[in-house]
Amino acid sequence: MRPLSIDNAGNVDEDSIVELEGFTPGGDLFYRDLASPSAQTRNITGALTGGMGDVKDVEVSYDGTKLLFSLRLPDIPNVMRDMQNKWDVYEYDIPSDTLTRLTTATTSLLGDDVAPHYLVDGRIIFASNRQRQFRATLTDEGKGTGPFYALDENRREHAMMLHVMNGDGSNIRQVSSNPSHDLDPVILDSQANPLESGKVVFSRWENMGGRDQVSLYKMNPDGTDLQLFYGAHSHNTGTNNATIQFTQPREMADGRLMTVMQRFINSPNGTPGDRFRGGDLVLIDTANYIDN
Repeated sequence: MRPLSIDNAGNVDEDSIVELEGFTPGGDLFYRDLASPSAQTRNITGALTGGMGDVKDVEVSYDGTKLLFSLRLPDIPNVMRDMQNKWDVYEYDIPSDTLTRLTTATTSLLGDDVAPHYLVDGRIIFASNRQRQFRATLTDEGKGTGPFYALDENRREHAMMLHVMNGDGSNIRQVSSNPSHDLDPVILDSQANPLESGKVVFSRWENMGGRDQVSLYKMNPDGTDLQLFYGAHSHNTGTNNATIQFTQPREMADGRLMTVMQRFINSPNGTPGDRFRGGDLVLIDTANYIDN
């Protein structure tokens, strides 16, 4: 997945948002029994992909027995983009060596499902542009069930929202709404911050009303009690006051939040390799600071 890129005025480059659905054939997920070069290794997804699929967003269950990830099967020849294979959520049970597709073929045509993460009650939260709630509302209002999707502010891509489903992939429900994109949800469960336990933290791209930035937000798993978590006024805190964005949060054992701090890299010739460099890992004391 290509990282977000930010122009030298601090604006999110939407070409990188498009790459949220980016697909690079040749990616598979491998499992190694031990952390040793000589340990046995097995290809978990190769039988499905034939070596021409792609995998991203791998997460481990709380008990360490399962892996959760997004997988996209190979392109279908001579088929337009809207009808191509999409990113789906898969689960791998380690003890039984069993791979299960959680978002099924019939529903995957509705959108791309990425960045899955286990909730503490066994359900799964993930980012998707299927926009289940928006489409259901239109149906309830008698406006049809046609191919409507809310688009991002520049009206180029289907906006990514957060959704929750049962552990078996059933009962998918949209829990966030944003004119731009909500991405990379994770669960807070550190004993260091018991009052935040069970909350969902995610990166929200705000691209409206003069704003164009990615900050960290938190909410309950059902979408209620949405609040800014960190960074609304901290986007000029990069090296030499460079404009930065906050993405891919992860909670540490001591309650601090690790995120990828990304900024735009100017290039003399504007080559894509310079524009889409990654960022730095930073630790944020979110228990005591909401900015700077």
